[in-house]
Amino acid sequence: MIMDESNKYNNGFYLYTQCFTKIEIKLLVKILKVNFNLNCTINKAKNPIINIRISSIDKLKFFISPYFHNFMLYKLRD
Repeated sequence: MIMDESNKYNNGFYLYTQCFTKIEIKLLVKILKVNFNLNCTINKAKNPIINIRISSIDKLKFFISPYFHNFMLYKLRD
Protein backbone atom coordinates (compact mmCIF):
# COMPACT_ATOMS: atom_id res chain seq x y z
CA MET A 1 0.00 0.00 0.00
CA ILE A 2 2.85 2.39 0.76
CA MET A 3 4.53 1.62 -2.56
CA ASP A 4 1.32 2.54 -4.35
CA GLU A 5 -1.23 4.61 -2.45
CA SER A 6 0.92 6.81 -0.24
CA ASN A 7 2.69 10.11 -0.12
CA LYS A 8 5.60 11.20 2.08
CA TYR A 9 5.32 14.63 3.64
CA ASN A 10 6.95 16.66 6.44
CA ASN A 11 5.19 14.91 9.30
CA GLY A 12 5.22 11.31 8.05
CA PHE A 13 3.23 9.34 5.49
CA TYR A 14 -0.28 9.61 4.16
CA LEU A 15 -1.98 6.37 3.17
CA TYR A 16 -4.77 7.12 0.74
CA THR A 17 -7.75 4.99 1.66
CA GLN A 18 -10.54 6.22 -0.60
CA CYS A 19 -11.37 2.63 -1.62
CA PHE A 20 -12.01 1.61 2.00
CA THR A 21 -15.06 2.10 4.18
CA LYS A 22 -14.75 4.11 7.38
CA ILE A 23 -15.00 0.89 9.40
CA GLU A 24 -12.17 -0.68 7.38
CA ILE A 25 -10.00 2.42 7.84
CA LYS A 26 -10.54 2.35 11.61
CA LEU A 27 -9.66 -1.36 11.64
CA LEU A 28 -6.50 -0.74 9.63
CA VAL A 29 -5.39 2.02 12.01
CA LYS A 30 -6.05 -0.27 14.97
CA ILE A 31 -3.95 -3.03 13.37
CA LEU A 32 -1.09 -0.60 12.69
CA LYS A 33 -1.20 0.62 16.29
CA VAL A 34 -1.63 -2.72 18.08
CA ASN A 35 0.48 -5.03 15.90
CA PHE A 36 3.25 -2.61 14.90
CA ASN A 37 3.08 0.11 17.57
CA LEU A 38 2.86 2.86 14.93
CA ASN A 39 1.52 6.29 15.80
CA CYS A 40 -1.36 6.68 13.32
CA THR A 41 -4.37 8.93 13.03
CA ILE A 42 -7.21 9.35 10.59
CA ASN A 43 -7.31 12.64 8.74
CA LYS A 44 -11.01 13.51 8.71
CA ALA A 45 -11.01 14.97 5.20
CA LYS A 46 -13.74 14.36 2.65
CA ASN A 47 -11.93 11.13 1.76
CA PRO A 48 -10.33 9.86 4.98
CA ILE A 49 -6.56 9.40 4.89
CA ILE A 50 -4.40 7.46 7.35
CA ASN A 51 -1.61 9.60 8.73
CA ILE A 52 1.46 7.70 9.99
CA ARG A 53 3.21 10.25 12.20
CA ILE A 54 6.87 11.22 11.94
CA SER A 55 7.56 9.60 15.33
CA SER A 56 6.86 6.19 13.76
CA ILE A 57 8.71 6.59 10.46
CA ASP A 58 11.90 4.77 11.53
CA LYS A 59 9.86 1.88 12.85
CA LEU A 60 7.78 1.81 9.67
CA LYS A 61 10.92 1.76 7.51
CA PHE A 62 12.30 -1.13 9.55
CA PHE A 63 9.16 -3.20 8.96
CA ILE A 64 8.64 -2.49 5.27
CA SER A 65 12.05 -1.84 3.67
CA PRO A 66 12.86 -5.53 3.04
CA TYR A 67 9.73 -5.79 0.88
CA PHE A 68 10.18 -2.65 -1.19
CA HIS A 69 11.02 -2.82 -4.86
CA ASN A 70 14.25 -0.98 -5.73
CA PHE A 71 12.37 1.53 -7.88
CA MET A 72 10.17 2.50 -4.94
CA LEU A 73 12.87 3.06 -2.30
CA TYR A 74 12.68 6.82 -2.94
CA LYS A 75 9.51 6.81 -0.82
CA LEU A 76 11.55 5.74 2.21
CA ARG A 77 14.41 8.21 1.87
CA ASP A 78 14.67 11.29 4.03
